[in-house]
Amino acid sequence: MRCPETGFPCSCEVECEQQRKKREREDYMNEVERAAANFKPGLYRHYKGGLYTALFLVTHHETRLPMVLYISHTYGGANVRPLIGWQDDQDGWLDIITIPNEGAAGGESKCHRFALVGSLPSNKTIENRAKLMAGQSL
Repeated sequence: MRCPETGFPCSCEVECEQQRKKREREDYMNEVERAAANFKPGLYRHYKGGLYTALFLVTHHETRLPMVLYISHTYGGANVRPLIGWQDDQDGWLDIITIPNEGAAGGESKCHRFALVGSLPSNKTIENRAKLMAGQSL
């Protein structure tokens, strides 16, 4: 029997499926690492217009994946959202959305879910308050 992916002899389809899933998981984790390295705390505008302050990354206690801790200036309160899903997500949620183009040519254009508006002020009070909200010691 030959492997459908490589064309080489294969002992069983289960091994091929396990290898495929392992590669997919490794690719996903590499993408998570890249997203974490590129994350910038700051003020973000949602594509629908709301403002959010993304404070920093926290870790989900079960999946161990990074989450963005943010404050909504529209609705109030602190929330978390998966990092893969914050700006350039591929988690099955809305990724790069298509919006109607209001120009003379019409059509559609794409934009990210959240766009960075500006960086956070380097204010220890804000950082300490965010750490307390996340349950971290000062």
